[in-house]
Amino acid sequence: MSPLTSLKSCALGGKMCKRPPASHFRRIKLVLLRHYEANFLFFCVTNQPRQMVEIRGVLKVRVIGAKGLVKRDVFSSDPYAKLDMGGHTVRTRAEKRTLNPKWDEELTLVTSDPLEPLKVSVYDKDIFSADDMMGEAEVELDSIVNAVKSGAHGSFQDGMVVLTIPPTMENGFTTPSTLTLKNGHIVQGLNLKLRNQGEIELELQWRPNVQ
Repeated sequence: MSPLTSLKSCALGGKMCKRPPASHFRRIKLVLLRHYEANFLFFCVTNQPRQMVEIRGVLKVRVIGAKGLVKRDVFSSDPYAKLDMGGHTVRTRAEKRTLNPKWDEELTLVTSDPLEPLKVSVYDKDIFSADDMMGEAEVELDSIVNAVKSGAHGSFQDGMVVLTIPPTMENGFTTPSTLTLKNGHIVQGLNLKLRNQGEIELELQWRPNVQ
């Protein structure tokens, strides 16, 4: 009789059993370990992605703040920002009792191929109910990615403006967005209009994946 079977029959019998020797417990541990290893390998094999995703780089987003947000709570609003790209989601902390939050947090996302837009959302954090949407927008990353990949900024000095993008209905910028060289890296500053009300200020920095 195996160690597992003997322990099971003893428990079902409802009687006191003699403590098995230490070798029994070692054998039981080995059986359980092999069981979990087999199930883990089965999970890994049967849950492989159908198509590999090519990592293009890393996007660092400095979420500076927002202003003029729509009021969603009768008493007070505790807004936080959430960033999403390709199913990868990160968020800031919630600022208490304000419609003009100052987060000044740096969040990091992975960019894949094909390049997807950065989705920006602002929510009002609630304790007793679902968080309310305060505003949302999207940012196309083609400008900063193409500027970095072109390598043209190599001829610029630190602090110089590499490119200026005027606001349009399509990009949703409230002011011209500038791509500036800072510490050897291109940084895009932008003020983005939220669809409901208000705007959010961001700084983007994209770094390519080096093979």
